[in-house]
Amino acid sequence: MNSSPRVLILPEDQNFYNEYVVAVPDIGQRAPRNLSDTQKRLFHAIKEAQKTIKHFTILSKNPDSDLFDLIDFIEKKVVLVYLDVGSESNAYIIFEVLNDRGLDLTVADLLKNYVFSIAGTEGLPSCQSKWKEMTTLISNSNGEGDIKNFIRHDWISRNGLVREKNLYDEIKNKVKDEITIASYVENLLTSAKIYSSLSNASSDFWKEYSETVRKSLSLFNIANITQVRPLLLSVFSHFSKSEINKTIPMLASWSVRFLICGSGGSGVLEDNYAQRAKDVFEQKIKTARELLDSFDIVPTDAQFEKDFTSARVAKVPLARWYLSELELEKTKNTEKITNPDTSSVNLEHVLPQNPSPSWDIDARISGKYINMIGNLALMDAKSNSIIGNSSFEDKKELFLSSSFELTREIGNKEKWGVEEIESRQKDLAKLAITRWKIKP
Repeated sequence: MNSSPRVLILPEDQNFYNEYVVAVPDIGQRAPRNLSDTQKRLFHAIKEAQKTIKHFTILSKNPDSDLFDLIDFIEKKVVLVYLDVGSESNAYIIFEVLNDRGLDLTVADLLKNYVFSIAGTEGLPSCQSKWKEMTTLISNSNGEGDIKNFIRHDWISRNGLVREKNLYDEIKNKVKDEITIASYVENLLTSAKIYSSLSNASSDFWKEYSETVRKSLSLFNIANITQVRPLLLSVFSHFSKSEINKTIPMLASWSVRFLICGSGGSGVLEDNYAQRAKDVFEQKIKTARELLDSFDIVPTDAQFEKDFTSARVAKVPLARWYLSELELEKTKNTEKITNPDTSSVNLEHVLPQNPSPSWDIDARISGKYINMIGNLALMDAKSNSIIGNSSFEDKKELFLSSSFELTREIGNKEKWGVEEIESRQKDLAKLAITRWKIKP
């Protein structure tokens, strides 16, 4: 039998729909590889339909008769309404009205349909193509769910802070005709090329910038620092290469201070980053130094050192990043970049997370000090697997043979406990001030 689809969907999903829905194949439990998010949802819907029918037939005393009744109901009583709206513009308007009646659509869904509705006959194909390229870039790097965040961050980078609930209305108020729509979509695509690379510090996009820029981007991703993204978009779009090489590491240093001191708060940071992003876009700020002069909420050296002496880091990748940077500051060896691959370099808790009786320390006390930075060390992965839950005496030789200077210093200690952890952390705090400076 030659089946043909009665429903036409987006071109990029039509072949999948024909093969897996229209053709009714015998599919496996796992979805094929390299599917788009839409195709994954279609595949999941197919599996759910099969599961429902199977469950229906198991419970039924007369499955054949009941299935024919179900088919009869679908064919004769289920109504599919077709609306001929005359033009794509009207279709998008109806789509928007339906959203007001309760459909759960994102800002990205609404904005896409608004943009397409006023792009004009000549401009529509170009807008559709660029919108598709934009969503593909963001989906492939950050996931489809981050498209709405990107659209908001891009808008903030040019216009200042706007909350998600107000974003759609604000864009509609400023982007009103074919000319402004075309410009907006073009700018959106340009920003997407930068934004999609922010989550991949090894992207070819960053090859023309310094190594410190790449390492700084790693911090933003490891620590999930998203409030800074609008400012990053503006800086990469409007600063010179030399100023970018100064600015991004400076922003990373500020971020470390905010993380350690717990200051600023997400709302305060977002407000400040948003305003500075707009200032950079409007060319009111053109250099790293001017950006510094406009930012007055960064913790001082005194506050940073004080808070660092008691800082704890439970997130292993972040702790490894901190220690890697401190190691570079200690050795002054700019060529020694700690391998980010956990198969090569691991994080060691000197006082173990589950100390054996040989450590002779109260569990309530050890719990307080285990994740302090002073108790953490970088170790060769092979050595780390040997150490396990050993006593400090057994660990010392491996610490002394480490390729990391900060780790070797631990091996010179006679014993390891609260006093040694606090002392080492104070030393690291002084190192932190020089590593993560306020100024560019």
